[in-house]
Amino acid sequence: MPTSRLIDAWNTKDPARVVALYAPDGVRHQFAYPETHLEGHDAIGQMVAALMHSTPNFALTERSFISAGNRQAIQWAWDGNIENDLGDLPGHGQEVHLNGTSVVELSDGLITLENVYWDTATLLIGAGLLTAGA
Repeated sequence: MPTSRLIDAWNTKDPARVVALYAPDGVRHQFAYPETHLEGHDAIGQMVAALMHSTPNFALTERSFISAGNRQAIQWAWDGNIENDLGDLPGHGQEVHLNGTSVVELSDGLITLENVYWDTATLLIGAGLLTAGA
């Protein structure tokens, strides 16, 4: 079964390896609160570096991968401890398990668009900022 180069690049913990997979004008659009639209290597690289810094022991696991023509769908799980602040999200060693999906469009082997879907409440619960209902 093929695996996602994107997952592999994230797990190197090298932002440059992730950014190298995007077209120079590639877009990463997160459909989670707050919704984020990043365009270009610099913006995407800053976000990748911030995420890697906040959760230095993260592991990104591929749950499923589908490739069809110039599109890929990747279900993934992000696990780690938030050690350093990420925007308003404080870093205190909280364990986080976050499931999500990335839908990727490719051109000449580079990502032109990545739509990312995950649940903000799950992240906030894992960070200790929101209590799960009974």
